[in-house]
Amino acid sequence: WTAFFNPQLIPQVLSRTGGSFLLASLYVYLHAAFKEKDPALRNHIAMRSARPALLGSALISLGGILWFKLLPQSALDAVAAASSLNILMTLVFAVTVAVFVMLYLGPYRNPGWISPGFGILFFAFGLVAVSSGEFIREAVRKPYIVYNTVMSNQIMADEIPQLRQTGYLEGGVWTKALVKSEYPQVMTGNTIDQTKLPLLPDADRVKLGAVLYQHHCNDCHAVQDGISGMDNMTRGWTQPMILDVCKHPEQSHFFMPPWAGTDTEAQLLAEYIQTLSPESPKGMNYGSGGDAR
Repeated sequence: WTAFFNPQLIPQVLSRTGGSFLLASLYVYLHAAFKEKDPALRNHIAMRSARPALLGSALISLGGILWFKLLPQSALDAVAAASSLNILMTLVFAVTVAVFVMLYLGPYRNPGWISPGFGILFFAFGLVAVSSGEFIREAVRKPYIVYNTVMSNQIMADEIPQLRQTGYLEGGVWTKALVKSEYPQVMTGNTIDQTKLPLLPDADRVKLGAVLYQHHCNDCHAVQDGISGMDNMTRGWTQPMILDVCKHPEQSHFFMPPWAGTDTEAQLLAEYIQTLSPESPKGMNYGSGGDAR
C-alpha cells in the first residue's frame, strides 16, 4: 500500500504508458513507411497510428510535469546540482513537443507525408524522449535505489553503521572469502584484522582497493574512459583529497552514498583511485607565466 499510494506512482504510470503508446505507434509508422506499397493503405496506417502516438506524447508531458512537481526535495536538489540532468529534462520535453507537433501536422493531418526518412526520424525522437526520461528518473533517486533503504551501490542503508565498525571486507560473504583465500596473513581466526591490512605490500593493498571500488563505486563510475570515469573525475587530485572524499563521499556530493567501511579500507580505496588519477593537463597557465605541472 505504501508503494501504491506513493505520490510518484500516478505520474510515472501516465508517462510510461504514454511512452509505450508512442514507441509502439512510431514503430508501426516506421514499418509501414518501409514495407507497405499501397499508398492508400499506407496513408490510412499513418493516420491511425498517429492517434495513440499523439495520446502518448500528451501522457508523457502530463506525467512528466506531475512527476517533477511531486519530487522529494533531495531529488529536486539533485536535478539542480547536475547540469546534465537539466539538459536532459529540457531535451525530453522539447523532443516530446516536437514529436507531437510533427505527428499532428504530418501523419494525422497529412498522411501523405509518410516516408522512410520521416519514419526513422520519428522513431529516433521517440527513443530519445523515452530513454532520456528513464535515465533522469533513475538518476534523481541517488544516493538511493530504494529511498532510505537501499543505497545506489546496493548496500542496505541500515548496514552502514555496522560495516563502519567491522569493515566492508569482513561484512561481505564473497569479499571475506577472497581476503581469506588470497591474504591469510591478515586473518585472526576467522576474522579480518583491520590492523594488518596496512602491512600488506603496496600491490596487494591496491588490489584490495580495487575490490572495494567494485562494490562501492563501480555502479555509477567507470574505472577509465567511461561514464563518470574515475580517472577523469580525479585528474590532478592529491592523495589527501582522494582520501577525504573516500571517507566522506556524501559531504563532497550529497547524492553519493556514504562510505560503508573502516578508515583503513578507505585508505586502500584511496590508494587504488590514486593509481587511476592522471596528472593535471599540461600547458595550462594559472597566472604564474608557466605551465601547471
